[in-house]
Amino acid sequence: ENKKVFMSCNLLGGFFQRLESVRKYAFGSFGVFGEDDNNDIMGVWVFRGQDVPFEVLDCPDYESYEFTKIELTEDNKKNFNAFLAWGEIDGLAKFNVTTKKFNQGKNFKC
Repeated sequence: ENKKVFMSCNLLGGFFQRLESVRKYAFGSFGVFGEDDNNDIMGVWVFRGQDVPFEVLDCPDYESYEFTKIELTEDNKKNFNAFLAWGEIDGLAKFNVTTKKFNQGKNFKC
């Protein structure tokens, strides 16, 4: 959808801005993968509780992203840790997440 990497980063920054009210009980680590004309946004969220908070569901950007609750299997733990440690994120190809190179990252934190 976004042609340039900076546009994807700006989209992610705007999403984070609109989620200010959930900052107290959410953490996210996201990356923009690929290059200009071929990039994707992917990341992980940690929410307090078992469900996606109402503030996230109510955000206009919510529909632009796919949310999937994961089980804590060994592979999912490694995948999650790779998102948190951007230095290892190019290893996500072995988890069938993406083959695109990590370009930039952003964290949503308190």
